[in-house]
Amino acid sequence: MEPASYQETQTGVWTLVVLFVVGALELKFGLNLQPEWFTLALVLGLGLLAVIFSSMTIRVTPEAVEWWLGLPLMKRRVPIADIASVSAGQVGWLTGLGIRTDGRNVTWIVTGRSVVILTLANGRHTRLGSNEPERVVEAIRAALGEAK
Repeated sequence: MEPASYQETQTGVWTLVVLFVVGALELKFGLNLQPEWFTLALVLGLGLLAVIFSSMTIRVTPEAVEWWLGLPLMKRRVPIADIASVSAGQVGWLTGLGIRTDGRNVTWIVTGRSVVILTLANGRHTRLGSNEPERVVEAIRAALGEAK
């Protein structure tokens, strides 16, 4: 693994709060309404969702931009050479949280509206949620300068 020139982890606090409240309500009231195995499965499922969607990490190296939600099981990587341009931006409230796609564009976000917009050489866009989009853009532009 090459050293990171920049790394940020964004925490989805509201995602954790909502999942915790739903899990607590299910434990409190659900045991009376459905079988115990269903309540246990639901609470374990909510726990898994909390692990996956509670944070997002963006890592910039001289060779690539990498990102993943929660544990790096769904890690994505774009080589610096495949990035045509990068900018900071905002997404609308209706974009939602998680991973969203419309066929040509993909958005990865766990909280907030600020994103880093990667325009790839193939014309596609990837938007990555960030608390510090300007710093991520700066790190990617520095890597782009080194790659050329």
